[in-house]
Amino acid sequence: RMAMGRSHVVRSLLQTRPSVVRQGQELHVSASRSFVLPSLLELHKNIVVAHYHSYSQSPSSVDSTVRKIRRLDKRASVDAEAAKQVLSPQQEALQKLGIVNDKLKSRSAVLNDSTREANKEQEPPPAIHIRVRSVHAAQTLDVVKVLQKVFISPVRHYFGKTSLIVQLKPSSPGEPFRFVAVYRFGSVVFFNMTSTREIGKLLESIKMYGKNPIASGFERRENFGVVIQPRLEQLELEDDEVVTGDYCVVESLDLNSVSVVANIMAQTVALDSYNDVAEELLSTFADINSDVRRTGKFTEMQKESLFRVVAQNNAIFIDMISKLGIKERSDTAWNLTRYTQVHEEMKDEFEIDHRFDNIEFKLDMIQQNAKFFLEMLHSQKTNTLEWIIIVLI
Repeated sequence: RMAMGRSHVVRSLLQTRPSVVRQGQELHVSASRSFVLPSLLELHKNIVVAHYHSYSQSPSSVDSTVRKIRRLDKRASVDAEAAKQVLSPQQEALQKLGIVNDKLKSRSAVLNDSTREANKEQEPPPAIHIRVRSVHAAQTLDVVKVLQKVFISPVRHYFGKTSLIVQLKPSSPGEPFRFVAVYRFGSVVFFNMTSTREIGKLLESIKMYGKNPIASGFERRENFGVVIQPRLEQLELEDDEVVTGDYCVVESLDLNSVSVVANIMAQTVALDSYNDVAEELLSTFADINSDVRRTGKFTEMQKESLFRVVAQNNAIFIDMISKLGIKERSDTAWNLTRYTQVHEEMKDEFEIDHRFDNIEFKLDMIQQNAKFFLEMLHSQKTNTLEWIIIVLI
């Protein structure tokens, strides 16, 4: 009976101890993490060993074993309660740290978003590419009549010394404005006009108010591009990046930038046309020179051809110097220094001065040779008059 009673006591203890054991294990894990109660694991081991030895002890020692187990359980309960009191402030601190960490993360996310937005605001918007086409349409154009008859209701217009710049509505909402620049020396420049049919119709209408219009298909033409780059000063482009062989970079497309770019584009096609005329004059003069060398005298037809060559030669000189303004800087580039670089580099890119000097050399050569032939004609006429006077005497 005593054995059975001992066994019953031990089993009851074993049935009631698992909760204490589990609590001791949990506290041991928490304590071992925070280094507060390292003795709980040893208490748990002592309780298990006591339970095991209670089966093999004599009846007289059961009571002492039970008392020992109760003391160990009581000590474990006290230590567990102390561990709770010690760990509770740490858990609260950890919870506060977690809340602070979450707040820091949310603030960091807000700062990152604001930083990205600020970087987006600082980054220049994407560039817009605009196509530019220039045509030499006639010897001269009446810009006043062109404005009155062709461009009846433009958005804006501007009269320069030798030009008219007209601002037209965009082809579709959100796109840059379109521009047409008409020059007195016969050149027309189109900005942001992609329809070839529309350009052809405008060109034919403009030619109606010009002198000696050039037949369609025989005009001298030039294509170029303009890159609109807002906040251009932030990019710090090199000199060779502002103007290339295909495009130039400007901050905005307005009347000022159009005036600078259109001036060079108009001059380059006009120089091409004048060079063609100079080549024709040289060819005509070469034919006259060949006939005179073969016959030794002028015919009436050759005299008329010579006079036409001289007159055309002088007209080209006058147009290049007075109308084109090759040796003059654009008014916009003169008044607004930010356009000076674009004007000068475009002038170098299209070799305006070099081509002007080349045409001038050809015209000078024609003029010098024509002077020789005119002096020879004057000498022949003088000799004829002398013979007439001799005969009359």
